Amino acid sequence: MTQSLRGRLLIGVISLVVLGLLISSAVTYLTMQHFLVQRLDDQLSNGRAAARAVLGGPGPSRGASDQFPIGTVVELLAPDGSRVQDPLRYDFPSSTSNALPVIPKPLPASTEKSPAMVTLAGTGGVSHYRAAIWPEDSFHGNYVVLTIPMDDVLSTLNQLLQLEGLISAGVVVATAILALLIIRIGLRPLEKMGGVAQDIAAGDLSRRVEPATPKTEIGRLGLALNGMLSQIESAFAERCFARAAHATDFHPRLFGDAAAWRGRVTRGR
Repeated sequence: MTQSLRGRLLIGVISLVVLGLLISSAVTYLTMQHFLVQRLDDQLSNGRAAARAVLGGPGPSRGASDQFPIGTVVELLAPDGSRVQDPLRYDFPSSTSNALPVIPKPLPASTEKSPAMVTLAGTGGVSHYRAAIWPEDSFHGNYVVLTIPMDDVLSTLNQLLQLEGLISAGVVVATAILALLIIRIGLRPLEKMGGVAQDIAAGDLSRRVEPATPKTEIGRLGLALNGMLSQIESAFAERCFARAAHATDFHPRLFGDAAAWRGRVTRGR
């Protein structure tokens, strides 16, 4: 773990930004996914009558399949999941696609009024289908399976994911550069204080740190340091004065004592 204050601040800022981007990207992705899937579900719900009609049941007789997207597949299945008839695919006349959904067995629980909306795996070049599956009374309880390819939805989501990744990477890089500049500018007074502290340690007690102002945290630190330095300088000056005074008082007394001793010796003679 880095011991640098600048490094810790930079890592903290970038971590918060990355976390925020991850949450934002996830919410955006899930919201878009829900919207696109819900739009497919609406298409499936609105196309149930047309699907019943193209299978030979009651419903619109002309242009019934015109509302289906390209690649839509309509199937009629027995309750055990076996095909009652060949699937019908809404596609271009010249298309040679054989893409079909993988039908689950057993079929999901559903009713004619409440069809099961599920995502199915696909074959023949289609990765996934969105399907509506329901039993139809007009087909003696057999199940109608209406499926729409999800290729457009998945392509849109993949593009969104790539775009989010590029934007997030750009934001992280820009944030790192900006944060580094701001942190460097913010810590510059501390670097100056460090230089002054080195001068003071070398013996220059008259130096003072800057800035020394109550308006900022670093300024208040400077005021405290300058106050401490003033006390240290005063204490050092008093100690030096005391030593000098002691040395001055000692020598005269020594001289006087020596003179008195010499006087006493003279008188004794």
